[in-house]
Parts: sequence; C-alpha cells; structure tokens
Amino acid sequence: MPPPIKPQEAPLTISPARPDTDLDALCARHGLIRPSRRERRINSAPRVSQYYWVDFPHDAYTPEFVGEHPGIVVRAARHLNDTCVIVPVTSSPQAEAKHIHRLRENPNPNYRDREVWAVCNHLYTIHNARLRPVTDARRRPVFPRVGEDDMEGIYACIRHAFPNIFRVTAVIERSVATVAVVAEASE
Repeated sequence: MPPPIKPQEAPLTISPARPDTDLDALCARHGLIRPSRRERRINSAPRVSQYYWVDFPHDAYTPEFVGEHPGIVVRAARHLNDTCVIVPVTSSPQAEAKHIHRLRENPNPNYRDREVWAVCNHLYTIHNARLRPVTDARRRPVFPRVGEDDMEGIYACIRHAFPNIFRVTAVIERSVATVAVVAEASE
C-alpha cells in the first residue's frame, strides 16, 4: 500500500512590504534563529592590533560576549570578505589572571582615561561585516592600534589560556629541528 500523501506546507516567502515581521514569524514557526546580516562598515581588511567595535551575537550565553563590545584583531583578514580573529576588550574590572591583560592605554580616543582589559581566553573568529570603526569626538571613523608591548602581553596571555595548543607547537618545532640535525649528520 502506498504511503499516505501529506499536505504540503506553505512555501517560505517574505513579503517585501513587511520583511522584518514576516521573517520573525517564519523563524518562530520553523524554530530557527533570525539571521543577523549587516552591511559592512569598513573599507579595508582589518590588520593585527587594530581596535574595532565588534557586533557579537545577541543570542549568546554567559560568559560569552553579547551585543557590541570593543575588540582587538589578533589575526588579520586577507580581504574584506574574509574572517579575522579578535580578542574582546572590557572596561569591567577583571581579577588578575593569566588570561587577562590590562592595556597600558585605552585605544578608544573617546575614553582614554578608562581602564580596559583584554579577555584573552575568549578568541572569536568573526566576519568582517561584524566590525565597526571607532569614531572620534567629531564622529569620524578612526582606526587606533594597540601598542606593541600590549600585543606581546595579549599573545602571552593567549598562550597561558591555551597551554596545550602552544606546547604541541613547541614539541613539533623541536622534532623538526632534531630531524634537521640528524639529516645533516647523516650527510
């Protein structure tokens, strides 16, 4: 006996007149999360040590970062449609820990007197469309950079936060060096 024919669901369509409410209804009806799409607000690929506002997902759980927070680029993007890796920055006082780095100077030109901390155990890979430039007092975009000494401190805290990853890398480097020495000795 053939299986019974199921009634077909209404196709997923969005009304151009009310795209937001229709999309919300569709997502609710199908148990989906509403897509978060924004226009890109930067005109060049982010570079290491640049400071941006980052639009984190709004459905994250504690202790994840939610909403808009500043962040520092620790791995640059190759082009505008690429991703980069950032470390979030907070002005909430942080307890001294191996994975927290207090910046010597706040990169945000509007809040130079406020202390800020890089939370180095929260690495985020994000699309460049989630980045927004910091603005100066006249609301013009600026692209401040974190100092070299702060970047070294951030990388040290990342290594402390993820010791197994960097220990493996050191073992591999030693193994490669040993193989090279053995190869030279056998020649």
